[in-house]
Amino acid sequence: MQQKQVKNITQHCYNFPSMKKPIVMRDNIIDTIDRLFNSTTVVYIEGEENVGKTIIAAQFAEKHQNNSFCLFIKGSNNIGSNIPIIRTDLYSQINYYLINAIPEKEMIISPDGYIEILYKLTRHCRMQDSDVYFVIDGIDNVEDFVTQKTIMDLFPIGNSDRFKFLIVTGNQQIMNLHHTITLKNESCAKNVIVSNFTEGEAIKLFEEYELLCPDDVITIFKNFKKPGELATIYRLLEKSEDPKRILDDPIENLGDLFLKTWSNNDIDKDSEIILAALAFDKDFHSPDYIATLCNVPIDVVKRTIERITFLDFNKYDQQISFISEGFHKYAIKRLEAYQMIIYEYSLRLLLYTPDDMKTVQLAPFYYKKLGQHDKLSEYLTADRLMSVFKGTKSESQTISIIKEGFRAACSVRHDQNAFTMSLIESISNIFTSSAVSEKEIQARAMLGDFAMAMKVARQAKTKEDKLLLLSQLMMWQTKKGLAPDELTIEEIKILHHSIDYSIIKEKSIRISTYLLHTLPDLAVDIIERLGNATEGESSTDVAIARITMSGIVSEHSNEIDLLDVDNSLIKNSIVKNVYSELRALLKHQPVDKVLNEIDNMNSKSSKLLFLRNWLIIHREEDIEGFATRKAMELSVETLGYTLTASILRDISSSLPYINKAADKASNIEWFDRQISALTLIDISLTS
Repeated sequence: MQQKQVKNITQHCYNFPSMKKPIVMRDNIIDTIDRLFNSTTVVYIEGEENVGKTIIAAQFAEKHQNNSFCLFIKGSNNIGSNIPIIRTDLYSQINYYLINAIPEKEMIISPDGYIEILYKLTRHCRMQDSDVYFVIDGIDNVEDFVTQKTIMDLFPIGNSDRFKFLIVTGNQQIMNLHHTITLKNESCAKNVIVSNFTEGEAIKLFEEYELLCPDDVITIFKNFKKPGELATIYRLLEKSEDPKRILDDPIENLGDLFLKTWSNNDIDKDSEIILAALAFDKDFHSPDYIATLCNVPIDVVKRTIERITFLDFNKYDQQISFISEGFHKYAIKRLEAYQMIIYEYSLRLLLYTPDDMKTVQLAPFYYKKLGQHDKLSEYLTADRLMSVFKGTKSESQTISIIKEGFRAACSVRHDQNAFTMSLIESISNIFTSSAVSEKEIQARAMLGDFAMAMKVARQAKTKEDKLLLLSQLMMWQTKKGLAPDELTIEEIKILHHSIDYSIIKEKSIRISTYLLHTLPDLAVDIIERLGNATEGESSTDVAIARITMSGIVSEHSNEIDLLDVDNSLIKNSIVKNVYSELRALLKHQPVDKVLNEIDNMNSKSSKLLFLRNWLIIHREEDIEGFATRKAMELSVETLGYTLTASILRDISSSLPYINKAADKASNIEWFDRQISALTLIDISLTS
């Protein structure tokens, strides 16, 4: 007799999990369970919390929805673990399978009634030569074993080889109980261990969420690999008005998930001090080094590495690290009380070899953080500074240490040391100056002698100068229609990631200007890092203005295509505004589009900077009067009461070219009033 086809039984299961998005089908695990049922009647699903065990059980039930009976117990509530309710729920599903009908809603099934329908099910499966599945999840949520056993006794395990049982449990007592039953039937229970998502599964989870690119998902995945955690983040992003903000500050916005992971690791005092060392110490972290630094046995360090889930250990180079920068930042916040202790430990260990280059590089940082300015001033001698420069070939690192020494000497009134530091900085600036080399590369490039220009660039004394000169050389190659060498591009990217641009602000702007021609994404990154390192909005505006006027508004500006820059890379609002400005400047957009551009900007100073420069570029063309008037209004709004002479002079240069007489007259009248105001406060228009 052919088996009767029925509808989806899972829809009649009390507490069946919601299968709303995001859901990733873990077909490999479902297929494994199906294969195991070829040789056993009981399969256990095991795994850590939040790895998706319940969803896998639900996915299996949905795959076999015509012949699966389910029990999903949520939490430890009385209703979910109420024996009569569970019995009635299972009866309803089995009855629906057998006769396409469910009992009345008010009806509670008696034990005898339940035994009777199990008998009918056994007979049906034997006659139809068909299998059925019982899917059981949440039994571990029931608090006492007696109730657990009573619930499990409702399932006819061992009664028929046509009955298959998928049980989500880590409870060894339950496993032992049913393992004994299955052994009597000459069939051993099997186990499936569920692990975290792979990177590919994480990307698939978020693939329909268009606001995140794969790189964003990988960033999330580095912090959270468990399906339950990723699903929580997905729902947070869906509800958020500004999803990117969540990713920009994960510690603030995903703090509960970090806390839960931290708490699950049961961190003791030894683990805390080891984690604090990893968080605050600036050296390379091998197990031996951490054991020495924290004065703990090496076995304790190794056990901590093995036990803490958010630590990573590279066996090849013996380095311990956090699995992500997110967990590193969370550890810094969580273990703040240990910060000064670790700094003292680190400095003490370094000073065993005071003249070692690593010590000279790191000790100033610890001295500064510990407030030991007098010791820092005494420690930084000229010989030690020279060893840093010779060892690192890094202008930014050397100047950074010099500046720290100068500030320390000033704070403790060591005038001689302050003078020495100032003198060394001046000599260093002269020594590392790349101005002459820049001119030589420009001359060589204009002659087409790129081989000699490359030789000049590679002879640079510092990493910063090498990056500057290679970027300049690539710019000239692009202007000459030549394709830059791939090895040079890769070298530039490596240098870019090794430099602290906040120390060399002037040079950073020049590097950005050159890179805009060939690697605009890197130029964006430099300006953004420079903006983040500079305090105050006005400082960022100055940096952006410099790059705009020195590199973009030039005779070669029409050769640069900044429309290729990925605007989503820019997180700093001021930088984003000015890159909108650059696109408009380079493409010579008409006035209506110009005004649309500035309407989308946040900062009035950026609006003024944009419109002022646009008017200068277009001052000898026919200009709509309202563009000039808009610049006037922005000037007053930005400066508060009246224009400065230089801004007035720049905007007024467009007056003769306003194409409508009435507009020209009203604008001139406005300018006359401004000139009168400047005269009243005794400022010359030529000042």
